[in-house]
Amino acid sequence: MIHYVTQNGIGNAWVANELSRVEAAGIPVALHAMRAPDKLLHDSDWAVAMNRRTELMYPLPLVAIFFSLLAAPFRFRGRFLSALWNAFFGRREHLRARLAGIAHLVVAVHWATGILKSGRKVSQIHSQWINSCGTIAMYGAWLLDAPFSWTGHATDLFRNRSALLDKIERANFIICISTFHRDFYLKHGARPEQLVIAYCGIDLSWFYPPTEARDPNKTYRIVSSGRLVEKKGFSDLIDACKILVNRGEKFECVIGGSGPLEAELQRTDQAPQPDRPHQRDRQGPAAREDRRLHARRRRLRAALRVGERWRRRRPAADDHGSDGERPAGDLDAPRRHPRPAAA
Repeated sequence: MIHYVTQNGIGNAWVANELSRVEAAGIPVALHAMRAPDKLLHDSDWAVAMNRRTELMYPLPLVAIFFSLLAAPFRFRGRFLSALWNAFFGRREHLRARLAGIAHLVVAVHWATGILKSGRKVSQIHSQWINSCGTIAMYGAWLLDAPFSWTGHATDLFRNRSALLDKIERANFIICISTFHRDFYLKHGARPEQLVIAYCGIDLSWFYPPTEARDPNKTYRIVSSGRLVEKKGFSDLIDACKILVNRGEKFECVIGGSGPLEAELQRTDQAPQPDRPHQRDRQGPAAREDRRLHARRRRLRAALRVGERWRRRRPAADDHGSDGERPAGDLDAPRRHPRPAAA
């Protein structure tokens, strides 16, 4: 069983997407979180059930932690002593990281004790993000003598970096979300065989520019999927659709996802309107141009569809199936085919 350690469980879209694929592959996994998520970004049955199954580390039961620490030298023997030495004297970026590491060792002792008492198999401990939750995962794997791995992102590697060199050294593999991350880990002492790239982006063997010129008389489709939040830029996409309408392009735009901006994006009266010149009369060329602009406005309303059936029965808004079929619930999603092999 993989024990997957996070800061707030599936309160993060990345965690939900990854675990949905792990479970779909039939791999046993237990999700551990330092704290419960403030909110769920997904409303599928799978996501709700996974959130219920998530094992929380906080709030800490002080009495139980005391007895876990008391028994740790006997339960974990030399592994506890070596981890304790590392917490006090290992390589750290600054004093705050040192103090946080000592505190997280205490949490890891109690967490590892619980796993040990449960009798569950530990085939791998993986941390998504490598700051505080990564420290707990590292020490938990250290105490249980289990393989340790992690995925790093951004703030956990730079602004909130903590014991990075030790975490690189102790990992049996590290997931790199880009070649930049791979080069960064190599620079900080990682071995090439430790590093596995799982790109944070689209698979270019499935999504690539068309090899033939587009038929200008054919309506083309724009498909965009993700969480409906401001930083994803869907309002910019709708603005871009306005430009296409003004150019007289024939297209359809489908936005799939769920999130706090769903209602706002679905309101067609909020869609940007084509530019409209000042009306001086209702006859002649000006009136004909006005009618054309009204027609463009109607096309824009017809072309923009937000949400629709995309989010139904989906573990996460921007999760895609990996078997070449339509993802579950994506009734409008086009079937994907691999890039043809080069001649």
